[in-house]
Amino acid sequence: MTFWTASAECEKAVVEINTVLADVSLPRTTRAQSARNRSRVRIASQRAHALALVSMVSTCEDYCQAALSSLVERGLDANVTGERLWDQVIDSTFRSWNGHLALWNKWGVAVLKSVEYKEFSGFIAARNSAVHGLGVLTRVQQRSATAQTEIRSAGLTIVGDRVIIDRMALRQCRDKSTEFITYLDRNLALELAKL
Repeated sequence: MTFWTASAECEKAVVEINTVLADVSLPRTTRAQSARNRSRVRIASQRAHALALVSMVSTCEDYCQAALSSLVERGLDANVTGERLWDQVIDSTFRSWNGHLALWNKWGVAVLKSVEYKEFSGFIAARNSAVHGLGVLTRVQQRSATAQTEIRSAGLTIVGDRVIIDRMALRQCRDKSTEFITYLDRNLALELAKL
């Protein structure tokens, strides 16, 4: 096994993800509260959990893009033509997870085949339902058995078309996000050593 030290960017992303989870504090319901109030608290909890999941997955995505950019830019090393072309690639590639993960593959890191990505991908799908479907599976996800399977594989529950994000799911998201970031950081260090 090769010795690896986490980059400052990796450590910062992991701290940010842990902070998001630690910051999720929700009001508790009691039996004395009315059913209407308990319902409001439950809805507020779901919103807070969804926002936390979006934040953790977005932090992971940001790290992924920044790490890939640093790898490519170091390889360019003041090549003006290459830098201009890279700017165009950034504009088109970083619009989706699939785009920048495919670019990692071109740099020799088989992200899509990694266990870390496979365990994390369900949270990407859950993030999409939280952002684009407001907590409900998007129309595309409703017709996609793959997206629903990924979400369930991440340990999330789907009730009807609503993705349930509870505190346990957030802990899983934290764990899988940090494992994925760490995987990328280790591979980034290996690729940078080749340059």
